[in-house]
Amino acid sequence: MNGLLTRILMMIGGQVIIGFSIAALQIIALGTDPFNGMAIGISNTIGVSLGTYLLVVNLVLLAFVLWKKRGLIGIGTIFSTVLLGYIIDFFINFITGAVDVNFSLPVRVVLMVAAIVFLALGASIYITADLGLAPYDALGFVIEEVTNKRIPFKWARVGTDVTGVIASLVFGATIGLATFIVAFFMGPLINFFQTKILSLLQKNNNQEGNHVESLAPNVS
Repeated sequence: MNGLLTRILMMIGGQVIIGFSIAALQIIALGTDPFNGMAIGISNTIGVSLGTYLLVVNLVLLAFVLWKKRGLIGIGTIFSTVLLGYIIDFFINFITGAVDVNFSLPVRVVLMVAAIVFLALGASIYITADLGLAPYDALGFVIEEVTNKRIPFKWARVGTDVTGVIASLVFGATIGLATFIVAFFMGPLINFFQTKILSLLQKNNNQEGNHVESLAPNVS
């Protein structure tokens, strides 16, 4: 398969998995990731759909990233900015309409763990495709550059995530166990899955006489 086509399919597939996972976390109601928790709380408070709110916020962040570090922008950025929120909306409506979501607590915990694993898998697939970062994911790198690395990416990301948690609390979004698991374990999980994905791609491409150097390096 053509290398660029493979990467585009990986980007789309990864974003769909991310959307499904965030929708599942919202339905399970044991917490979600800080950015989407903030988005859910604010969108519910002001009475607009999550997709519309995320579109507006991501466009604002996108403009900032384009101004400061446009190399992080690609078709994956546009896909995430325009469509991810609506993918989440779709899966929330589909799941709640298709099944009874009044799960017991033990079942919710198991589903939460599965959703977090799938969230990391989706993120690793879309990052490995190396076709652009979502505006929020790019924000930490922009902060690092704007401050001349006085605030490195890892602390910039902590700052944006803490801001998301605070905003989630203020606007009544669900903050729970999943929020903290995502905050502390998402990076290692993404690293794990990305290593496996790159290994599979390299094995496949070696059989075809190709290489995968164009794909993204491991996430630290």
